[in-house]
Amino acid sequence: MMWRMNRQRLAGWFAAMTIGCSGCTPPNPAREPHEPTQKAEDGSRSTGTCDFDLLDTKAEAVFYVLGLLNDYNGRSVVEGGDEVEHLFCDEAPLVDEFNAALERLTREQGLSAPTATRHDDWVTSFSSPELAARLNSCYLYDFADGKSVNSPSGVGRRRVSSGSFNFGLFYRDGEVDRVRAHAYLTGAWRRWRHDGQFRFANSREKAEGTAMLLSRLGCSSVAVTHTVGTIPGEWTVSFTPTAEVSRWLDPRP
Repeated sequence: MMWRMNRQRLAGWFAAMTIGCSGCTPPNPAREPHEPTQKAEDGSRSTGTCDFDLLDTKAEAVFYVLGLLNDYNGRSVVEGGDEVEHLFCDEAPLVDEFNAALERLTREQGLSAPTATRHDDWVTSFSSPELAARLNSCYLYDFADGKSVNSPSGVGRRRVSSGSFNFGLFYRDGEVDRVRAHAYLTGAWRRWRHDGQFRFANSREKAEGTAMLLSRLGCSSVAVTHTVGTIPGEWTVSFTPTAEVSRWLDPRP
């Protein structure tokens, strides 16, 4: 379900009371991306292999876009779907930047650029079946739960699932890849920063993964908190950046 509410309006709803993230366990630092041979041949599930060319600087555009994605209650994965992402009315200043990021990503990966469509007055969506499938491949999901939605044509149904981002993609030889982490955190910061913190709506996994990366990169005072009794719930990541991370998130001329 799309989040149609203006995030600035919702900011006033979020309760001041927050609760520390008890049991907030980062992903296993030893977990590395799964090999493509572990993918289900029938396309019924994804093991988060991330089917992009991630060599050299090509990983930058991939992880920058992944950081920008919403992941509201996990990534919505629709079998054969074409939605890459949607931006809301209060995110209009990001539309051109997001479109430029997608153009760089698709150009470097040899894919067709997605189509941007403005719906009514409240959302801009980006669509591409090929790019949506590639981005979805960076998430773990399984269609085995039997959930489905009507197909756009009205004939038949499509399987759906909620994807969990594979944070193991950041680990290479047991260490966090700084190029990938830099790109992901910068993308997330561009969309989700507020008062010097990351703030995500109903995105616990994204919040905890972001906190894990910040900690692994040497940031101090990293904490994840969430609101109580609000809809949607807000997950906040506070931190004290290192000089390096500060330059990433707030570059100066």
